[in-house]
Amino acid sequence: MNLDFRGWTPDKFGVIPTRPTGGTMPRPTRATKPTTGTKPTRRKITKPKAAKPTITGAEYTPLTPGQRLQIEKDHPPREWKGDAREVETAPCGVCGGPVSTATMRYSAPFAIHPECHGLSSVASRLCAAAPIVLGAAITREDARVIASAVDAPAYQNLPTSQPVIESGRVPRPWAHLDKREIKRAVSALPRLRKEAGLDPVRCSDGPCAWCGVREAIGWIRHGHKWSDGQPAPLCGLCTDMYERYGSSPVEPMYLSDYTSQRRIGYDAMVGRTPSMGRGAPGGFRLYAEVADAARDGYVESWGYIPAEQRPGTTEHGLAQARHRIEDQQRRADEQARRQAAEQAEAQAWGWGHR
Repeated sequence: MNLDFRGWTPDKFGVIPTRPTGGTMPRPTRATKPTTGTKPTRRKITKPKAAKPTITGAEYTPLTPGQRLQIEKDHPPREWKGDAREVETAPCGVCGGPVSTATMRYSAPFAIHPECHGLSSVASRLCAAAPIVLGAAITREDARVIASAVDAPAYQNLPTSQPVIESGRVPRPWAHLDKREIKRAVSALPRLRKEAGLDPVRCSDGPCAWCGVREAIGWIRHGHKWSDGQPAPLCGLCTDMYERYGSSPVEPMYLSDYTSQRRIGYDAMVGRTPSMGRGAPGGFRLYAEVADAARDGYVESWGYIPAEQRPGTTEHGLAQARHRIEDQQRRADEQARRQAAEQAEAQAWGWGHR
């Protein structure tokens, strides 16, 4: 903007007023208005249209009512022969065994045992069926591994199952499962556990740098070093504590200095979550700080620490009980000595016994 200050006169204080006293103030150039009397044409702003999604492969064509009727005719809904509430005894919708409809849980149109009502996963059904199918119980962890190889459907999900027992037929629990296939998976359980990484193994770098265990699962290198500079691994349990609380920005953990790692390592041994105000005892050391050149490790975690000082062991519990008894006896002896001294002082003053 080009301003012309000609014609502006200052006041008695020497300040130029906001408006000129003479002349005109130039105005900025503006677009000339049309002289024909018509309004200027404005550009219409239009939003871009959303692109239609392209269908790759075969183009989708909606089904006609006749085609829908044909599909429903070719795949009719499942028909149930009766209802479990109409009889006194019916097959369980999960295990297939007999269940009394008087004290049942109903899942139309099947009746379900109260103990079978929560068996919603394959692993849970395998755990419940193992004593009958295999003759022995299995753990939930093994059941999850077996479930990756075999299937254990609920009785009501079978294509031929019905909610009412046929005349003269007595159902057996878990009779619809394939026993041979389950036994074959159980025989291959060691291989399946090894493939899933559930069996403890040795690490090529040696035992755990924190707890000193030889065989474990979940070995990971985090950058720890032995005294000779070789890489030192952490087992799965110590890794869990290290990844949770080992990289705190408030108190950083230096991999080359195990002093800053003792607090988290001690909490991993005790089995508690680190909290404010707690720390490791003065004599506590991690395995990498006390390991010899052989670094053989131990069968159990924290085996290099005496059992009396290791929480969770029987020796530690007995030692704690012994310390409590000794402390109570010490307090009782101190109280008895204090009472005897008070009585002696009272006799010296001639007060006698009170």
